[in-house]
Amino acid sequence: MMDLKLVIFDMDGLMFDTERIARIAYKETGEKYGYTFNDCIFQKITGASCKSRNKTFIETFGENFPLEAALSYKNKIFRDIIKKDRVPIKPGLLELIKFLKENKIKMAVASSSRAEVINYYLTMTGITGFDFIISGEDIKESKPNPEIFLTPCEKLDVDTNNAIVLEDSTNGINASLNAGIKPIWVPDLIRIPDELMSKIFAKAGSLLDVIDIINKNFNI
Repeated sequence: MMDLKLVIFDMDGLMFDTERIARIAYKETGEKYGYTFNDCIFQKITGASCKSRNKTFIETFGENFPLEAALSYKNKIFRDIIKKDRVPIKPGLLELIKFLKENKIKMAVASSSRAEVINYYLTMTGITGFDFIISGEDIKESKPNPEIFLTPCEKLDVDTNNAIVLEDSTNGINASLNAGIKPIWVPDLIRIPDELMSKIFAKAGSLLDVIDIINKNFNI
């Protein structure tokens, strides 16, 4: 078995149950402006950068789509929900982080969200201990491009063979595969395509299950 030296976390829908809140906010925005945000759109934008998301909206709804106004409205709804209910932590996250710290395995956050959002979530939840954080603003190309996962390996001097990626989205799984890093799929709202199922390293019912997967497949 190989040594495990780095675990790379996606954030939205993986660490925090924010994709569900985003979906509520987008649907309310669609109702206000007369557009339908369906599962096909969510499949494309989940795990994507803001730039990629905006491109998807224009390609789907046309040049007349009120992008700035719609996103502003969506963000207000999202913020209101977060302020009221706080950032919901996904089951098993705290236990997994504790396990990785105890076993001296490095941790990184690799999220397509803005750095401001990542820091806000981590501060609000009091979660610390990550060795490296990379945002969508730090990369040239968003997922499924592998840059966002290769960068933590390079910065932390870890071979890709000794790393795993925890992801919930199709874009993220493809980015991990393109980086040559083993992806563990932790399902959230999006089901990855069947052709990807045979390519993932493992499927975990929750982040708590990741501990068992690590114990069974790696030297720690």
